[in-house]
Amino acid sequence: MRRTISVVSAVVLAMSGLAVGPGTATATEPGTGTGRVLSVAVDPGPFAVDGYAGQAQSTITAVIDEPRGTIDANPGEDWPHQGVVAEFRRTPGGPGDLENVDLAPVSKSGSVQTFSGRWLIGSARVGTWTLVGLYWTVASRYEGADPRVSPGVTLTITVVGTDVPTSTVSLIPPVVPFGARQVARFTFRTSTGDPIVGATVLWRWYTGCPDPVSPPPVGYAVLDCLGLRTNNLGQVTLRLDDKMNVPKVLRLWGPPAVAGDPSTQALLFHLYVDGREYYKWVSAAPSTTSVRIGRSLTVTGSVNRDWPGGDGVVRLQRLIGRTWHTIASAIVHPTSARYSVVAPVTTLGRSYYRVVALGAFSYLAPTPSRVFQVTGTRR
Repeated sequence: MRRTISVVSAVVLAMSGLAVGPGTATATEPGTGTGRVLSVAVDPGPFAVDGYAGQAQSTITAVIDEPRGTIDANPGEDWPHQGVVAEFRRTPGGPGDLENVDLAPVSKSGSVQTFSGRWLIGSARVGTWTLVGLYWTVASRYEGADPRVSPGVTLTITVVGTDVPTSTVSLIPPVVPFGARQVARFTFRTSTGDPIVGATVLWRWYTGCPDPVSPPPVGYAVLDCLGLRTNNLGQVTLRLDDKMNVPKVLRLWGPPAVAGDPSTQALLFHLYVDGREYYKWVSAAPSTTSVRIGRSLTVTGSVNRDWPGGDGVVRLQRLIGRTWHTIASAIVHPTSARYSVVAPVTTLGRSYYRVVALGAFSYLAPTPSRVFQVTGTRR
């Protein structure tokens, strides 16, 4: 099954809001066909947005000819959208360089269907955003098109942001043993450094539940969603778990009733927050504890056998003074999770070694094996 919505393994910041922006950019292609984008339009701006409560809005409209059926199916939990998704990317890239806007059904005439939605824009979205894809489902299949290819026009939205608020996350502790408890502390501040106090946040699976049309109440909990409120330091603290599943997203909802609209959303959000853990184990067994100078030492072992499939590496390190130096490396077998690393012995006498595993999964921190000693001899 084709997955069309792209994600990132890093922390993302963004802010959105509400108001009316001028202008329209439009691309049109005549004719019909199977799953074709006939036209797409955006309000290009430029939008000037100031501070946390600053608001702007761009309306996106797409007309699609889809003869295979109505675009409103939901074939699985990994597609929570009931319509078309418009994907924008920022150029150049920056914090929060991806935005997906849901376009709801507006009308249908035969196989031609029209969708429209608004992108609520805030000051943290400063930059130029390009529409790079339109995605939908029909007959339980994912479909998509790049409007730069068909109809063949590049559409952009420009945002000029001032007094941009900040949003940071700290993992506590930064790294934990495999499977141990870890929390993420999110802090929201205005551009002057003051905490954003008493704001509502929503902690949710990215594909687990839709956003409500107004800020959720504190204690709101349904379909893996949890409504919370920032404290007097502008913070919320949440436990991280299920590292191997899809990480969650934290959304900050802005002041309601801005510009007279009670459903206004001024959003900052962290996308795909991963915890950090040590490997469950890293074993290391030297082939011998005594090696003649100039000959090789072979070390074998395995890493984190519970989670095979990664393309991680191991590094054989020797302690020189008080510093560990890498002297050889090897690939971890993606199925068995075993490795074999070889390095020449160049030092006479007793030396201390270890193996460090890293790189199989983004959430696994470099993890050392036990320290072992090998003696270099003249014969």
